[in-house]
Formats: sequence, C-alpha cells, structure tokens
Amino acid sequence: MLMNNAREEEIRTLRIKLADLYREVEVVRQSVPKIKELEEQLEQMTEDIDDERWKVEVLENDLTNPKNPYRWRLIKRTTAGRDFPAETENTMQSVKGTTQASVLTPRIRSGVDGPSDEFLHLQQRCQELEERVNAINERIREKDLILEEVTELSSRLSDQAKTGREFTLALAKQVNSHHSSIRAKTRQMMATVSELSVFQASAIQLQQDVQRLEGLVEEAERLMEQGEAPFLEAEERYLREVEAKRRHASISRRRKEVEAELTAASAGLVTTAEQRPNAYIPDDELGVPKPYGALVPFKPTPTLQSSRFYRGQVEGHQSREAQPRLGNSKVPVDQVSSRRFHAFKGPNHLSVTH
Repeated sequence: MLMNNAREEEIRTLRIKLADLYREVEVVRQSVPKIKELEEQLEQMTEDIDDERWKVEVLENDLTNPKNPYRWRLIKRTTAGRDFPAETENTMQSVKGTTQASVLTPRIRSGVDGPSDEFLHLQQRCQELEERVNAINERIREKDLILEEVTELSSRLSDQAKTGREFTLALAKQVNSHHSSIRAKTRQMMATVSELSVFQASAIQLQQDVQRLEGLVEEAERLMEQGEAPFLEAEERYLREVEAKRRHASISRRRKEVEAELTAASAGLVTTAEQRPNAYIPDDELGVPKPYGALVPFKPTPTLQSSRFYRGQVEGHQSREAQPRLGNSKVPVDQVSSRRFHAFKGPNHLSVTH
C-alpha cells in the first residue's frame, strides 16, 4: 500500500511538471510574432516594387527611344515666312527634362518670333512626364526604404523564430521524455498493482489455511484431553510406526545372532582351504613379521577348462549299442550316455559337469 501511494505521488508530480512545460510552450508561442503574416506582407511589397521598377523601365525606354512613333511627331510649320529649323525639331524630340527644355527655348525664340502651340503642348507634356517619373522614383525610394526595414525586421524575426524553434524542440523532446517516463511508470504501477492483488489473494488463502489449521489443532487438543486420537489417521499411523520399530528390532536382533554364529564358527572352523599370508618377514636382524595392510599380494585365479562337453565318436557308438538293450524302457538316450559318462569319469573331471 505504501508503494502504491509513493507511485501515485510520483505520477502527480510528473503531471504537474508536464503542465508547467505545456504552459511554457504556450507562452513562447504567444511571444513569437506572426511571422507568416509578415512574410506574406514582405512578399507582396517585393512584388509591388518589381512592378513599379518594370513600369519605370518601360516608360524610360519609351521616352529615350527616338524610333517610337507614339512619343513624337514631326512639326512642319513656318512662322514669319521662315521654315522651322530641322535641327531644332530633332533637339525637341530628344528632350528629357526641364533643364534641356529651358536651354532650347532661347534658340527657338531667336529663330522665330514666338513658340508655337504644339511646342508648348509638348513642353507641358514633358514636364508632366518628368513629374510622373519623379513621383515614381520617390515611391520607389520609399518602397526601397520600406523593403530594407522589412528585410531587417524579417531577419530579426527569423533569428527569433530559429531560436524559438530550438527552444520549442528542446521542450518537445523534454515533453516526449516525460511522456515516455509516465508511460513506463504507469506500466510499472500496473504490474505492481497486479503483484499486490496476487499477494493479497495469497495472503487471504494463507489466512484461511491458518484458521483451518488452528481449528484442527484445537480439535486435536480436545480429543487428546479426552484420551482419544487427535485425528482419524493418528492411530493407524501410530500402529504403523510401532510395527516398523518392531520389525527393525527383530531384524537387528537376527543380524546380531547371525554375526555371533559366524564369529563362533570362524573361531573353531576346520577348513582345507589354502591359508593366505597377511604378513611378511622383513630383511632385518629381528625378523618380526609385519602386516601387509592395504597392499596384500595378489594371487591369480587358476585357469578353468571349458564348461561345454563335446561327445566323442566312441561314446556315440556306445549309446547306439545301448539302445536295443533298453527295449521298451522310456529312459532317453542322452541320460544313458550322460550316466555312462559320469560313471566313467572320475572326480578329477567335475569341472566339466558344472
């Protein structure tokens, strides 16, 4: 139970740490600006600047290209009986700014009495185009400044985002490690709970066994106080033990009697067996015999003859001669021959009939 409480306390602590980590991750996410929106705004501004630059380039090419028929026209007009000089017309077609127009104006006035309406219209048109170009250049410079600022901000934000990603990755790894540790602790706790349930079941079973045995002991004590057997098999077991002790005592007694008889027989035994020496006389001055001990001389066994008997030709002839003499007797021939053999052989051939 104490182990289970400790596991629950550890799980609660890990859950609190996990909630703190989630809170830190959420704070970091809120502190990081909206990078995606800023990147989209930067991309839109870059596209606008590219469009404006393209327009300026097109307008500049149209203004500086003398082969463009839509930006100039040839003026053929006479004033006070004089033709308009061609050199002055070509110079007017290549006008780009107010400075060049102011330089050309005295030349035109020196050649004629006064400027024509078309020249004034062209001059006004050039001024308008220059103003438009200047306005477009100002817008381009503003866009460039904005682009530089946005680029700097985006670089800072990208650095912050990279730092935030690294921090978020570290936090995610830590969260994953805590998740894995929580899962491991949960599995371990489940295993501990299962072991605890098994131990509780075994403890209940053992408690029941103890109660049953206590009841048996009380019943046995009560029966013994009454002079009876403590349980049903006690008397039979007691009788078996008494019988076993009696048999053991009788066997021991018989063994002792046999040993006593053997000892008495060996003391007055008369035998024709060859006596084996158990001592030797050393080569010294005293000549006192010494026992062999464990190194008694070995006496080899005599070589035995073959125990199988082969009947010879003479014995076979004698058995055939004895058959008509027997007549109607039912004695087998082998027994007759064997009897003759035993009768013929002496005691020296006893080893053959073993």
